[in-house]
Amino acid sequence: MPLEPSQRTNMQGNSRIDFANTLRGFAALAVVISHHYGVFWSSRAAVAYITNSPALPLETHAIPGYISWLHIFPIFNWGAYGVALFFIISGFVIPFSLQKMSCVGFLINRILRIMPTYFVGFSVTLLALLISSQYFSREYPFSIREVLIHYIPGIRDIMWSRGIDGIVWTLEIEMKFYLVCALLIVLFRKQSLKVFFAPVALFLLALYVRSRTIALIRDVVHYS
Repeated sequence: MPLEPSQRTNMQGNSRIDFANTLRGFAALAVVISHHYGVFWSSRAAVAYITNSPALPLETHAIPGYISWLHIFPIFNWGAYGVALFFIISGFVIPFSLQKMSCVGFLINRILRIMPTYFVGFSVTLLALLISSQYFSREYPFSIREVLIHYIPGIRDIMWSRGIDGIVWTLEIEMKFYLVCALLIVLFRKQSLKVFFAPVALFLLALYVRSRTIALIRDVVHYS
């Protein structure tokens, strides 16, 4: 029996989503490789800061030989590849969601999809940090204010707070991306080319805000 046009469209859309989910798997694997086999061994000071623990000394914990196998091509960065692929996938998939949801519905969907898992994951991070601090007899490095700010991903940099979890920065960018998409939902639905000017405008605005902030800080330091 021949398929109706709407059925063919749905099947094509589903196949695209399945393909995107497969790419997500590759991206996640690349990030895991980067963090465990790259950052953990080569960026020991960063790991020590994140876990509030002493850095592993090279004398007793040398870099395993197999680590070099994963970095045969120095120009290839596993972490950058995985993160970039995640962002590309979001840019590919999100317009499909915008076609069938309202602005508020889209934001609620994103919140319900992300926040519960994030709450659990970040709470585990805080617990691990607490255990590490107790085990190594160190003071807990973050205040209640900093912890509460981190439970709302996307506002940490706005609130001038330190980072607690070193991998949350990608989610912070994603949350801002979702907000921009929701505000531009009309342009997405019309498939207007004007939507491509939005990132350029935001980039220029960010440069302006950054320059003004730097100038303000310099003035404060100069007159203090």
